[in-house]
This record gives sequence, structure tokens and C-alpha cells, in this order.
Amino acid sequence: MNDKLKEALEEYLSIIRDLRSHLLDLKEAGFAEVRSPIPDEEPAKGNVELLDKHRIIAIETKPQKPSGSISAIPTSPLLFSGIAPASIFAAHDMEGLKREVLNCKRCPLWRERTNVVFGDGDENADLMFIGEAPGEEEDLQGIPFVGRAGGKLNEMLQKVGISREEVYITNVVKCHPPRNRDPQPSEIDACEPFLIRQIELIKPKLICALGRHAANTLLKTRSSLGRLRGKFYDFHGIKLFVTYHPAFILRNPGLEDRMLADFRRLKAEYDRLRSE
Repeated sequence: MNDKLKEALEEYLSIIRDLRSHLLDLKEAGFAEVRSPIPDEEPAKGNVELLDKHRIIAIETKPQKPSGSISAIPTSPLLFSGIAPASIFAAHDMEGLKREVLNCKRCPLWRERTNVVFGDGDENADLMFIGEAPGEEEDLQGIPFVGRAGGKLNEMLQKVGISREEVYITNVVKCHPPRNRDPQPSEIDACEPFLIRQIELIKPKLICALGRHAANTLLKTRSSLGRLRGKFYDFHGIKLFVTYHPAFILRNPGLEDRMLADFRRLKAEYDRLRSE
């Protein structure tokens, strides 16, 4: 395959990924049905088919019902047993783990990163926020949630009376995916043990999963964010709450009130757990 054809194919696959991501945004916003010609799987390289006879069809929305219940997720008898084998870690503290992550080459993302984005905040925090992957600004600074999405997260925290300094913030994937694309399953699998070890070391009382990728990774489900959002789950003895990713709210500002309502519920549970 010559270079021009490779470049055209990569551009085509990038468009497919962007369209699929937009369709998932629509589903997460509560649309009852989304029909599209975009296939679930990307076409094999060298087998490009034109999508010239199809259209994306508009769909009506379905209201979300808030839930105050705590849903049970099956857990292992040992903390995180079978999720992150401790044998891959030589370090037993956060600094040692950070050194391992800074030198990580477990997936191809290391080749294009400017900085590893390990985490930020109080390493003894009772509340931990987990997003999906660093953006461009995070890649430049090496700190999670410092771009526009970080500004929206800071705004939500301020509105409900939580200081960013008192929480810990990280992502499932520690390196910036090119062109801000979604992290691939292989990249999530490579980074997940580091995330689980961070949780083990911080020992939070409450985790907030920001967005579909974080929720699906932690809860081992492929459910849509619309089904998971606004509820508490049991994550190996730790309360886990699911809400929108701030970047999603920037793209869909009409849903900001829903996210703020989620953060108020999160704050109430946070206060209750700290008072026990």
C-alpha cells in the first residue's frame, strides 16, 4: 500500500471514529434510538467501502429518571482480585508507582506523548475522580483536567462546595491519544493495572467515574452512560458514582443542569461518608 493510500485510509478511519463518538454522545444524552450506517467495527485496512447511500436519522429523546438507590456490582472476596495482578508492580508506594508509569511502554501511546499524566491532588483523599484520558493541554502540562474540561470540572466542584485540593484526580489512560480520539481497548487494558494500584494506595471512600469509558472500565460493563449515570455502585467495597465527563457537557451545554444535580448528590454522599 503506497503512502497516499495509507494516509487516505487513516483519514477515513479517523472520520469513522469521530462519527461513532458523536453517535455515542447522542445516546448518552438520553436519545431513545440512534440509527446510523457506521459499523460497530472499523473496516480492515485495505478494504475501504464508501458510505454514500446512508444517512444518520434524527431521534426523539427519552427522559431520565433519577435514582437514589445503590446498585450492586459483583465483587471479588479480595480487594481488586483478578483485576490488577500485584506482580507487575515493583513499587509499594505512590512515588514508586509514579516512576513506573513515567517509564511505561506497555502500549504505543508512549511514542507520541509529551508527558505522562499520572494524577493530581490529595493522595489521602476520600473522594477520587477518574476520567478517560488526557487531552492536549494535559499532555503539555502533565496534569489531569487542566484544559477546558478541567475548567468545567473545577466549576462544578466549586458550585457544590468541594475543593479541588481535597480530592484526587486521574484518568484510566495516562497518555494522550492522538487527535483526542477515544482510548482503544488495548490502551485501557495496558493502563488499567496502574489505575487500580492508584485506587489501592489512595483508599478513597468514594469514586466518581467521569464518562462512559471510566464507568465501563471500572464496572466491567458495556452499558451506555445513560443507563449508568446518576447512580451509586459498589466497587470492591468502595462507593462508585457515575456522571458525565465535563468535555461532554462542553459539547452539550443543555445538559449542564443534570451534571450539577449529579454533583449535588455526590456531595451529599461524600459528606455522609466523611461523617461516619
